[in-house]
Amino acid sequence: MEIIILLISFVACAFAIDPNVTIIDEAPKMIIGVSGRKEMIATKDKDVFMTCVVHNKPADKKVEWRAIAPDNTNIEISEDQDSKDAYRYQIDQPSAISWRVKIQNIQIADEMRYICQVDIGLQKYATEERYIRVTEKPQIMDLLTSSNQLVEEGDPVQLTCNCTGWPRPNVRWSKVAGGLLPSGGQEYAGYTLNLGNSRPDHRGYYKCTCQNMVGKDARIVYLGVVFKPTIQVGQMEPAQAYGYQKTLECVIEAYPVPSEDQITWTHENIPVPSSAKIKYIEGAMNRVTTKLTIRGVDPNALGLYTCQASNTKGSTQANINLKYSSQPTPDITGEIIRSGASLISISITTLLMLVTVGLLHTCKV
Repeated sequence: MEIIILLISFVACAFAIDPNVTIIDEAPKMIIGVSGRKEMIATKDKDVFMTCVVHNKPADKKVEWRAIAPDNTNIEISEDQDSKDAYRYQIDQPSAISWRVKIQNIQIADEMRYICQVDIGLQKYATEERYIRVTEKPQIMDLLTSSNQLVEEGDPVQLTCNCTGWPRPNVRWSKVAGGLLPSGGQEYAGYTLNLGNSRPDHRGYYKCTCQNMVGKDARIVYLGVVFKPTIQVGQMEPAQAYGYQKTLECVIEAYPVPSEDQITWTHENIPVPSSAKIKYIEGAMNRVTTKLTIRGVDPNALGLYTCQASNTKGSTQANINLKYSSQPTPDITGEIIRSGASLISISITTLLMLVTVGLLHTCKV
């Protein structure tokens, strides 16, 4: 009799239909990853849903949800509707053959394999699984990222940019308006941009960009450098005929920017009188221009002119040697300007037009 019972049991087991396990109603939707595995891409802090449907489940078997962490740690999630961690996982049963898990407020640490399984005996399981990838849009961390700063010339400088995000964002530095970085390139990849000892040409706006597959964040940082004035002159040896106007120009870069009373002009080491026509023009990026206009050049006006600029870091001067020219030359405006009671201003363009009209009239005659 026992042999017959064993034989019947063996035949029943041999012809039994194994449970069929599938995962449906996924939010977010399942995709096929690069490696061919079934994946779900979830956004950090959002809820994730998966429904496990089991056909032909033996009455004495339970449906289990579990997860496998990247270090192969086995994490039990539930048995039937019994959640092992109700704070993280909620389990319900929408129908008699389905078991739905809700992963609440998913985090980066929840990125792993999730498996729905039914025990079919002899340590064998009918299973279906999903790999959940968690993404987070980059966000720059204010306390760990450089802000606007002012440094002394020669001070060591480095700019840092730290951000959250998953997958780990790529961090790139660039200079606003497409300028070259001190390293020579237009971009630098890395959290820390090391500028070495600061120079005046380091000043400007630097942009840090953090980017991954789901978005990006950016921050612009201004770096100011305190440095003594540097001067560039328009012409080192301009020339002009007697009786014509000539303007001498110095372009000054410095921080702090020299005020008007910190810029002086001298002629042969004698201060140019305050009655002289001197202009002070403020520009961008710590730049100021000073212009000295000599209304009527004469022998006494020739010689060495010096413009000098000062700030808290020091003083710099540049020389301009005004020479005599037998022919009138254009001023910096492009015009030939004669001085005197009746000031005649004739532009080069006007002269060309007059000559052209004269030639055309001659040709018609």
